[in-house]
Amino acid sequence: MDNVNVYIHTTINTVGASDGAYGIVLEMPIEGKDNYTQTFFGALAKCTSVHAELKAFIYALRKLKKPCDLTIYMDGAYVKSGIGWVSGWIKSGWLNARGMQVAYKEEWQEVMELLGKHLYHFEIKQPHSYKSWLIAETERRK
Repeated sequence: MDNVNVYIHTTINTVGASDGAYGIVLEMPIEGKDNYTQTFFGALAKCTSVHAELKAFIYALRKLKKPCDLTIYMDGAYVKSGIGWVSGWIKSGWLNARGMQVAYKEEWQEVMELLGKHLYHFEIKQPHSYKSWLIAETERRK
């Protein structure tokens, strides 16, 4: 199982919906060579910070064609926490602790489906070699 690093940055950091951009770096091994990187950037329209991170994370996961051991670097902790809450949301009929519908249900379902074949752990707000560049490039593209 290949070790793959997933670096995600979004320019949206508000509770309210706004427009912005995301940037992703996938760093993966290639047989007999140094790590190979792929970068992806995209626009986000009317997203909250959680929705933006979910969308970027889904985009990154769709790029992975075989099971991997993932290290996921992102700034927000909600996606990591939400993954732990999904089983409870399913049992409750997708209601949160306040008895309200879970926001972004379809995105959470897709994240769980895509993550199912991988091992993974999160590094939240951790420094990494792409951080400054990814922030600058994503900001430039928003």
